Amino acid sequence: DFNKAIQLKPILRVAAIHRASTNQALGRYAEAMTEFNHVLEVSHDADEKLRDLNGRAWLESVCVDPRFRNGDQAVKDAREACMITGWRESTSLDTLAAACAEANDFDSAIKYEQQAISRVKDRKDTADFQSRLSLYQQHRPYREKEGRPATAPRPSPQPRRN
Repeated sequence: DFNKAIQLKPILRVAAIHRASTNQALGRYAEAMTEFNHVLEVSHDADEKLRDLNGRAWLESVCVDPRFRNGDQAVKDAREACMITGWRESTSLDTLAAACAEANDFDSAIKYEQQAISRVKDRKDTADFQSRLSLYQQHRPYREKEGRPATAPRPSPQPRRN
């Protein structure tokens, strides 16, 4: 059983999430979604769950194929990821902004994208975040283009440490 193998050998879970990312980049969205759902079933710690929720929320928010977009679930997943980080991590906030835009809540999308920009640690993300903010200000959601390098799983956000 694949799920049991992932539980026994966590490195397989990492491979599974990268397979989801690769499938997404190749336009195999059903396979990507199946993989994200599988890894979320066996995510045990905050780091794993954060990465997995963020990846699935991104796919549900920005997929070029509308059959795989689900704004409500994306918002739920992205909010949970933001809670894990204590609402302080730019990548999770960027994903939440994309999810809100997909759910037609552009005021929230703008708010969260601005928060993401203010918390960005990797300056090369700033241009992408600014570009998405511009779309949300025009009440347009962001869409990834088929065949571009995978963005999910997005760079691993750091969970909140108590």
